[in-house]
Amino acid sequence: MRAKLGVLLLLSIVVLLALLVQRASAGHPRKRIQQHELAIHTSADESEPARAAVPLSPAASAPAAAPSIGSAQPGLVAAVSWPHGAPCDQNERASLPVARARAVAGMTRIAVEPGHFAIYVGTGIPALLIQHLPQRLLALNSSVAERLGLSSTPPDVYVYATSAQLREGVCVSPATVAYYDGAIHLALTPHDDAYSELFGSLRHELVHHVLFSHGIRRPVWFQEGAAMIIAEEWHWFSWHPKARLLRPEQMVATFPQTTSAEEANAFYGQAFAMTTFLKSLCRKRKSCSLADLTQALASGAATPETLFDWATRRYGSDLIGTTLLPLWDDFVQNGFELAPATESALQQRSAR
Repeated sequence: MRAKLGVLLLLSIVVLLALLVQRASAGHPRKRIQQHELAIHTSADESEPARAAVPLSPAASAPAAAPSIGSAQPGLVAAVSWPHGAPCDQNERASLPVARARAVAGMTRIAVEPGHFAIYVGTGIPALLIQHLPQRLLALNSSVAERLGLSSTPPDVYVYATSAQLREGVCVSPATVAYYDGAIHLALTPHDDAYSELFGSLRHELVHHVLFSHGIRRPVWFQEGAAMIIAEEWHWFSWHPKARLLRPEQMVATFPQTTSAEEANAFYGQAFAMTTFLKSLCRKRKSCSLADLTQALASGAATPETLFDWATRRYGSDLIGTTLLPLWDDFVQNGFELAPATESALQQRSAR
């Protein structure tokens, strides 16, 4: 009897010890799993756009309708591509939709004036910028539309922490920091502490948005020239061509499909020169502005193919005798400056 009790006691002790060992060993994998999940969340937070809402304190002069913030649900944008993307091979194009969805997944949505437009921000966007962006977008959209003599509702805007994130899933130049595809996409750039470059890019892309909203897609030289002037990209005044200029009619239909940064740069430079040339002919004329050009296109007074010649004749009809060459050709030959005789005639022009 004592022997049986001893055996039962020994078995009980063995079972108890086994249970203790099993419980102790089971605790370590659980702890490792928790650490592993935490590591996954941490690395995801570093590489993916933030999913949490970002607090927004509307500025004193912000719109009456306060922005609301939530998870991003980006809708489809218009089938617009501006600037025209750099060539992608077939494999790259096949992967674009997935890459684009990944780029915007989880961005924080800020709804401004519900039913009109929204701003989407990724991780790493400073709170101060988020606070003032809705108000600045409304103001810039209004001023750009006024300069062009058109009305406009702001588009959706996506803001990325880096240009690499902005370019994910689109065929654009490696130097691209902003583009328009029915929405405006902007990237923060290094050392832009006052966001002057970002807001300059916003003004530039808003020009494309306003013109596209009214069905004005061409001429491309006017799209880019107007955008650069309104964005005050005055560094283009120092641009000088390294090769023969394109004929004005070659600047109408499309942005050059090229991977050459030099050729793209030449196109932008010439577009700026053509637009500033027309602007220089406007001196002392009252009805002579970018809005005048958009109205000519909208009314049919000029077509995309004839706009440059139409404006040159309209603004410079009293200057034709001041040069041996046509006004544009003389302007180019003089290093993008008007001839002295032309300048003199402009000085004597009476305001009308």
